[in-house]
Amino acid sequence: MKNLIYLDSGILLDCILLQQGYTKVNTEKRFNIKEIDSNKSEFLISNISLIELTEHLKDSKASLCAINNGYSYFDLCKHRIDDIELSKEQLDEIDQIIKDHLIDVPSVVSISPKGFSAKEINNLVEICNQYSIFLIDALHFLIADRENCNIFVTNDQKLKKGLKKLISDLASEHEMRVVASKEFKNNILNTLK
Repeated sequence: MKNLIYLDSGILLDCILLQQGYTKVNTEKRFNIKEIDSNKSEFLISNISLIELTEHLKDSKASLCAINNGYSYFDLCKHRIDDIELSKEQLDEIDQIIKDHLIDVPSVVSISPKGFSAKEINNLVEICNQYSIFLIDALHFLIADRENCNIFVTNDQKLKKGLKKLISDLASEHEMRVVASKEFKNNILNTLK
């Protein structure tokens, strides 16, 4: 059976940074998704993940621009970054990074969510309240669950704990493992190459 894996946006960002050659990333838990055999496994990337990832990369690019324009590290608060306008060329560069390092990878499958019914939105709110999960994280879980992902990778320990309890309480016939990237790299990755 082919695995379908959902990576949260922080994990996707780490994958891109590692592929771009950043050597100071924590390589204990970072992995290169290009190593995955697309016959054994696929990564699901939702539009929500792409939006979050784009925002992270835009903030990173804006921070670099701010430093190059003379701002100090301490000047870089969120409102300062929001004041920096990125050029069309810089935004196109971000799109190209995502395309090169994620979208064009053979093991990556991108989906457009089907939209959410009023009942699903109510369920999301209940999940958020009962399991102390942020709405955006609950949306990621709903998409992963809808698409029958069997592995959900996140380094957010609070989310991981909440999702494990939620999955246990649901007692669903569909099984989804929730793992940190270090566990994924050390225990699962080699079986997918």
